[in-house]
Amino acid sequence: MPKYNHPSPPEDRFYSDIVRRYEVEVNRFVPGYADKIVPLVTGEIIRKADNGDVLDIGSGIGNVDEIIIDLANPQSVDLVEISEPMIKESKRRLKDKKTTIRFHKMSAVDFEAEPNSFNAVLSNLVIHNIPYENKVGLISNIHKWLKNGGIFVWTDLVSFSDSAELERCFEERKRIAVLMGATEEFAEENFKKEREEDHMITVEQMSKMLKQAGFQDIEILWSKYNEVILRATK
Repeated sequence: MPKYNHPSPPEDRFYSDIVRRYEVEVNRFVPGYADKIVPLVTGEIIRKADNGDVLDIGSGIGNVDEIIIDLANPQSVDLVEISEPMIKESKRRLKDKKTTIRFHKMSAVDFEAEPNSFNAVLSNLVIHNIPYENKVGLISNIHKWLKNGGIFVWTDLVSFSDSAELERCFEERKRIAVLMGATEEFAEENFKKEREEDHMITVEQMSKMLKQAGFQDIEILWSKYNEVILRATK
């Protein structure tokens, strides 16, 4: 998926160009986003969100947060997002909600919070943008920010030890994107970014990182192509 929470200005411009058609593009380039990823993620978070505090790392246009707010009763939702157009769209989308909403225009690696601040943390298709050494610090921080018993739902694009398997995923996702109306040029641009600029790791590396940070009960909720949803508990 094209990047939307990375500190590089060219990538911010890239997402500025597609913010108005974000939901169309994410469904084209991340098969299962609307019918699998969003329901699974929101379902997990909603179970922890009632009268609780939620953090969304790389919140995009706020579409997932809108569902969480509408279907649960969170006390607060913090949205971390580096793209100004995405923040503006989130503010428009969430402006009439009664929940306390705080917007943080910054990279995920620069965000700070007090320990034991959140009942649930989610991150959708963002952390693959972050270099490995910064991922380690972020995952450790997420564990610190969560209250005891809180959950982290981590949705991301992943790599494989077999590079040929990753290429097969790229080709299949590209085929689906074009069938769903993406141009060949835009599809090529997207997967060029994934190949050359992303910092994807394997599911095994994700699980190890979570364990080293102190998380327990790590479970794969869903996986297809090179997309995965993990849930971990503090």
